[in-house]
Amino acid sequence: MPKHAKSARLLRVEGTIQREISEILVKDISDTRLKDVTITGIDMTPDFSIAYVYWTIYSDLASSGEKADAGLQAAKSLIKRHLAKKMTTFKIPDLIFKRDTAIEYGDHIEQLIAKLNHQSK
Repeated sequence: MPKHAKSARLLRVEGTIQREISEILVKDISDTRLKDVTITGIDMTPDFSIAYVYWTIYSDLASSGEKADAGLQAAKSLIKRHLAKKMTTFKIPDLIFKRDTAIEYGDHIEQLIAKLNHQSK
């Protein structure tokens, strides 16, 4: 959760970057490591210089996440070039890819609750 209140412009740019990167991954990147990667959110710094790109992959294999992370790092400059063609902003932010573990954490919490419910019966 960001510590600063986001301006409407910042939120709009974050939404645009999320949509464009998702589209770039589907249409312009042919790396098989990025096949099931989903962009879940963008968190930009207030000066628009850095965009933290949160992603997830729908696979239970730990190696899939590592491969996807390597693929995103390898494709970072290509994604940024495509983003520069599609966006109308003066400067394209640096992209920092971070894996979004919220879904996995939610699954873990569900399992703990189910286990507690099973033990109480």
